[in-house]
Amino acid sequence: MVRYRLTQASGFSLLVAQLPDEVRKVLADVYRVLVQGPLPGESLLAVEPLPGAADAYTVPFGGAGFLVYVVNEPAAVIELIGMIWLGFQ
Repeated sequence: MVRYRLTQASGFSLLVAQLPDEVRKVLADVYRVLVQGPLPGESLLAVEPLPGAADAYTVPFGGAGFLVYVVNEPAAVIELIGMIWLGFQ
């Protein structure tokens, strides 16, 4: 059941395009879970608040990355704003 709509900040898709194919597939799985509940305590993922940033959260993915996003609860929107990927060789 989808409860939230997913959007991307400008430039986010460029970050995703640089990831290996298998990691993009893992990230797509993360998206499917996030739209069901992106907040700590309601998500099946290891969601953590981003310190010092209201309504911003991080979630690990692919064993070497962190997705950063903002949640607008009243509008039921998740905006993907950044990521850290440490798995490049």
